[in-house]
Amino acid sequence: MNAFGAYIPVDRRHALVSGQALPELSSGAVLITDISGFTRLTETLTTALGFQRGAEELGQHLNRLYGILIDKVHRYHGSVVQSGGDALISWFDGDEKTASRRAVSAAFSMQYSMDGNSAVSLPDRETVQLAIRSAVACGSVRRFLAGDPEVRLFEALAGSPARPGGCGGEPCPPGRDRCDGERRQSAERGGGDPGTTTGWRWFVRFCAGQGKPFERSHAMGYLARAGQGTSQPWLHSFLYEHIIRGQEGFMAQLRPAVSMFTHFDGIDYDVDPQAGGKLDALIRLVQKNAGRYGGTLIDITTGDKGSYFYIAVGAPYAHEDDAARAVGLANSLLDIPSELSYIKNIQIGISRGTIWSGPVGNEEWRIFSAIGNEVNVAARLMQMSVPGAMLVTKRIAEATNEIYQWTPAGEVSIKGLSKPVMIFGLADSGNVRRADKLLPASNIVGREAERAQLKEMLHRMDADTGWVAVIEGEAGIGKSRLISDLAFHAQESGIPILVGAGYAIEQSTPYHAWRPVFETIFDLDSVDEGERRREKALEWIRTRDASACWDRAPLLAPVLSLDTQDNSLTGQMTGQVRAENTSALLISILKMFIGDAPKLLVLEDAHWFDSSSLALSVEAARTGKPHGRRHDAPHPRGNAGTVEDHPRSSPNAPHPARPHEPGGYRAVGLPAVEGKPPARAGDGTGFEQGGGTSLLQRGTGVLAARERHHPRGKWGMSRRIQS
Repeated sequence: MNAFGAYIPVDRRHALVSGQALPELSSGAVLITDISGFTRLTETLTTALGFQRGAEELGQHLNRLYGILIDKVHRYHGSVVQSGGDALISWFDGDEKTASRRAVSAAFSMQYSMDGNSAVSLPDRETVQLAIRSAVACGSVRRFLAGDPEVRLFEALAGSPARPGGCGGEPCPPGRDRCDGERRQSAERGGGDPGTTTGWRWFVRFCAGQGKPFERSHAMGYLARAGQGTSQPWLHSFLYEHIIRGQEGFMAQLRPAVSMFTHFDGIDYDVDPQAGGKLDALIRLVQKNAGRYGGTLIDITTGDKGSYFYIAVGAPYAHEDDAARAVGLANSLLDIPSELSYIKNIQIGISRGTIWSGPVGNEEWRIFSAIGNEVNVAARLMQMSVPGAMLVTKRIAEATNEIYQWTPAGEVSIKGLSKPVMIFGLADSGNVRRADKLLPASNIVGREAERAQLKEMLHRMDADTGWVAVIEGEAGIGKSRLISDLAFHAQESGIPILVGAGYAIEQSTPYHAWRPVFETIFDLDSVDEGERRREKALEWIRTRDASACWDRAPLLAPVLSLDTQDNSLTGQMTGQVRAENTSALLISILKMFIGDAPKLLVLEDAHWFDSSSLALSVEAARTGKPHGRRHDAPHPRGNAGTVEDHPRSSPNAPHPARPHEPGGYRAVGLPAVEGKPPARAGDGTGFEQGGGTSLLQRGTGVLAARERHHPRGKWGMSRRIQS
């Protein structure tokens, strides 16, 4: 058995054996088989056995049932081409009469095989019933390969017979089959009524000789001799690596993950000769964006009334911010580039919950799948969404409400769920982590020593003295709560707050952590239209009569995502010169905004800063000339630290600490256990007024938070604060 070749449809394998390409246009019949009952089975197994054993047990039941269904397709000379969620999509090539008979025979044979395989006995003696329903349609379809071979190739059947519901009418109930009118007439001429359980078994026997099975062993053996490279383009890289290591059988898992369904149309698969190329270009873009946000494109489905694709974020690999990644990915897909302007009516649905993921099938055909009730919820939300928008569940909205603004869209009933689902629409696609998001909903409990340190620093801040503080702590230990407490007291004291934040999903976006800061300065929070954003930013600079800033205003483009053309000055700037001028421009704008009044600048999740954001943070924290000299010896109140001057091109590169240079900060360490003495803070707060470029001389408090021991959280310190 060749594990690699099993991920390629049988007819495609035969084409590889003969060295030929499958024709793009073919006639035949499509069989769509939907499986129901897995939602309840998943929930029951998870409750009874837990995530690990439940995943293994569920995988066994999935493979057993899928294996039975795949065998029936191959028996009647068909080929399983796609797996759309809980459904198998199979193609029977040939003249319509013969192909449709084979497809109908396979469908009835599947139903017959369910008689002894539908009941699943569980450890608690409960029984879950699985069921299938099938639909058959015939006609001409187009067969495409879409996607980047370096990521994964996807098989696609396009045309009216291949679309969901291609047989016409509503889906038949579980345990039944539906044929279009012509197929029903053909079946009835064979001597039985395919719509009843009394007549179809005879019909299956009658059609049993309509097509011999593929010579599967020959094709599989050829692929094994041809080497792994023949099959690799059809496999996800993580799947390929697991097979190489002999670990394919250990990939099944039940875990919380995010499901995202995206509908699109604009491609006429029946008449457009460029349809295949257009689909391929779109899928390559989807794969690129999904890879950037840590998502996996699971499958695609094409149809005349719209197509869709399914992406999982968090399966097979989880991230701490799967929900935020999914919404960021959705935003990137809603912003279709001009070269794909033919893509229309994008609608997205996103849901979060427990899903099963892993290889499913048998030795003859397999696919990596991610299924579960939340997958169905996301698909339903996609259908309910309007073009150019997304709908998400409450879990997604709550997990991302510090980044995105959501508007409640009411409650909806979804098939398979006992309770209505609260859904939300995106109100603002921008980063909205602002001061109001930092204010605590209730009083913080504990952390008295750390709170006292920060409040003392806040109260000593005036127009001549500023400070820098870095809050360190393990993930989830309460850094954001401590910052919220300080922001609350700053607001009570009438001190304006600027808030920036780093995000894992935006590490490749220059200045992303500072974007919300400058959006607040230019009052762009409620401005979405690009031209209006540019005008407001330029008007802010113009009214302050800052000629140097005005000449360099085009450099704001990457910071605020403005469509601004270079002028004669900035057009000559490249590389390091452009980076230094951008940094100087942003510092000048900050200084103009701060003026003579104290301000509090908060930078959250500094370990996720891109290199440009980190370089600007270092520049903002520089001081003019400190009062006297700070010695290496520990200060009576704690340890001194310095803000690292990292190269812009390598924010992770460690450098020796320089405690005598400007840029000192106070480090506040958060102990993991309440009651443990907090890490002491170093003295880095005295700065001399006049002459320098420092924001700190203007009475600004710069508060940064980062995750301790995070691989990206490497800012230099004269001594590591231990807690």
